[in-house]
Amino acid sequence: MFFFRQISIRQKLMRLTVLSAGIALLFAALAFVSYQVHAYRRALVREMNLIADMVETSSLAALTFEDSKQAETALEAMQTNRDIISAYLYTEKGTFLAGYRKNGAPETAIPTELGPDRTELSWRHFLMVHPLHLKDRRVGTLYLSTDMSGLRKQFLWTAAVVASIAGISFALAIVISRRLQTAIEAPLVELAETARAVSRDHDYGLRVRPKGIDELGMLMADFNEMLAEIQHRDEELLHYREHLEEMVRARTEQIERDLTERKSLEKQLLRAQRLESLGTLAGGVAHDLNNVLSPIMLSVETLKQLSPEPQAQRMLAILEGASRRGKDIVKQILTFARGTDGERTQIDVRHTVKETLSIVQQTFPKTLSVSCSLPSEVWPILGDGTQIHQLLLNLCVNARDAMEGGGSLALRVQNQTLDENYARLHLDARVGRYVLISVEDTGYGMSPETMEHIFEPFFTTKDVGRGTGLGLSTVHAIIRGHGGFVTCYSEVGRGTTFNIFLPAAESPDDRSLSTHGEEPLPQGRGELVLVVDDENFIREATRQTLESFGYRVMTAADGNEAIERFSAHGPEIEVVLTDMMMPDMDGTLTIQTLRLLDPEVRIIAASGIHRKPNPQGDPIFEPNAFLPKPFTADTLLKALHRVITGRTDLI
Repeated sequence: MFFFRQISIRQKLMRLTVLSAGIALLFAALAFVSYQVHAYRRALVREMNLIADMVETSSLAALTFEDSKQAETALEAMQTNRDIISAYLYTEKGTFLAGYRKNGAPETAIPTELGPDRTELSWRHFLMVHPLHLKDRRVGTLYLSTDMSGLRKQFLWTAAVVASIAGISFALAIVISRRLQTAIEAPLVELAETARAVSRDHDYGLRVRPKGIDELGMLMADFNEMLAEIQHRDEELLHYREHLEEMVRARTEQIERDLTERKSLEKQLLRAQRLESLGTLAGGVAHDLNNVLSPIMLSVETLKQLSPEPQAQRMLAILEGASRRGKDIVKQILTFARGTDGERTQIDVRHTVKETLSIVQQTFPKTLSVSCSLPSEVWPILGDGTQIHQLLLNLCVNARDAMEGGGSLALRVQNQTLDENYARLHLDARVGRYVLISVEDTGYGMSPETMEHIFEPFFTTKDVGRGTGLGLSTVHAIIRGHGGFVTCYSEVGRGTTFNIFLPAAESPDDRSLSTHGEEPLPQGRGELVLVVDDENFIREATRQTLESFGYRVMTAADGNEAIERFSAHGPEIEVVLTDMMMPDMDGTLTIQTLRLLDPEVRIIAASGIHRKPNPQGDPIFEPNAFLPKPFTADTLLKALHRVITGRTDLI
């Protein structure tokens, strides 16, 4: 790089041209000389092979009989050739037979052994070793050496030609470099000075004068176009910066104006959180008290039947009164937790559900299949129609969000009478008439861990910005405010079902319904029933109910334990009542395993999802009856009676 360091463009062009010409001439000379030498050697080898063939023809007899005189006679013909300076003839055993060497020719050593066929080219002479054969048998060897003066003369002539061409080329290179300097240096210098001025002064209004329409002229025109584009963008950036500064000032003023409102909202939010925390605490206390009072009240009812003595009945009446007093206190706590009741009017649930269904069908995506089941007669309820409408819409919107890829949404309404056995399973449930509204979807479903928090305020599984976490907590508060309760059944990948129980409006005939017109519940005859459920209190309540109606009961906490019990007592078990949602081994797998052990076993499946379970579609794995949770003692006993007596129509 030193060759081009610290010199002008003109000098660089000059040196580059000369260097390029010199390198080109050097390679041309080397190629030419190489070609000439190769051609000369090829012609010389051809000529020497012809001479060797002539010697071979004339000297075969001399070689065969080792006749030196005849061999010298054969070599005399080559002495007239001025290029051949020496020739030697050897027998097949390497014995010298004849030869000659001209004055000034290099001496050739007599070999002790015959050498192979070869040629040697040097600056002074050319040596060829040529074996002589007679009928494929080697009979001797000929050594020929020629003078290389002709090659030297040709090389000198070639050098003179190359030197002449080099001189002419260098002269042309100098002329061309000067013309290139004139045509290129001046525009490049102008371009460089303009670029330096733009970089130093940031003046994008400068321009260069294009010289011609060649590549250099196009470069200068593109340079001017680039400066114009930069100037235009610089003006736009200046305008945007001024506009951004104005927006920042306006936004700052807006933020300052909003600070007071934000602080006010924060105070309201903190106040709401404190009230919600108190309500949650009160609800937790009420839950614990109900857990304490429930077994007491349940035991009182049982002891009344077991102890008919008057003294025991009086003590039990006192205990029952105290329990009910405690229940009233719990009711007051629950009233605080869910707020005060507003104005209530008699509501036709059918009308509210139809309005909700109409909105859903008009606004929800067409990929969702919406269905509704409404009986001809539904008990009226006392409540706020707007709030009931709101809770139904909240549940339907949650179902829609859980079925982004499509699915089915079902609304069901039915009258439901809850007895003591069912009331013991739910803290908020009471014996009496209810209107049950079910909202079922086939969406993603929820895990047990998620279901533990769904009614907590601000808890949501949706992405940030898609939900406030207040929908289900609002639903829960509305239901509690109406004296009802809600249950949720869900399984990951199989959908979710919300069951809303709202107390039916009282009528003059309500009391008579509890004492007259009821059909007697079917009694058992000592049949053994295997109850499978992972909830202990459900197992115990079901066991007490069935035992009080004449059945024998065996319980299992999960599917694995159920399989063990069935393996040990299979012939004695009349019916298996199993929950479908259990850890480790769920109800579906439990049913399949039981049917593999005994295809004739009678099975009743219970689930909060109102769909008959049979994922494989094989009739052998289909239960004999299906009970949608929640179910009452009446529903359970009738389903059990139908399965045992052979009536397999499902409940």
